[in-house]
Amino acid sequence: MWYDRAAYHFLTDPKEVSLYTRSEEMAIEKAGLLLMGIFSTNSPLKCSGIPVQQYSDESLKHQFSDTFEAINTFTIDHQTPFSTTQNFVFGRFKKIGTKSVVGDFG
Repeated sequence: MWYDRAAYHFLTDPKEVSLYTRSEEMAIEKAGLLLMGIFSTNSPLKCSGIPVQQYSDESLKHQFSDTFEAINTFTIDHQTPFSTTQNFVFGRFKKIGTKSVVGDFG
């Protein structure tokens, strides 16, 4: 199982996203679970002054569709300790196969 609720949305460079996604694919065994909680398209564009990548239910499903089957996705409003609201999209996925990983991680 792999759980991420605080890192993936900070990856805004496509190369970083690809490397992180490959790490998930390699670490999770077939039928293993991937649980993601990331900023939705209704969230702020930055968190703590750092730009974030936003995802919809559909773009989150598409992001992992080569290797994972979406079990369910949903959005939720999170109230921060600073009385602001951040909207997250959560997804639960089951690994269905292994995408061919070609090349190095550099």
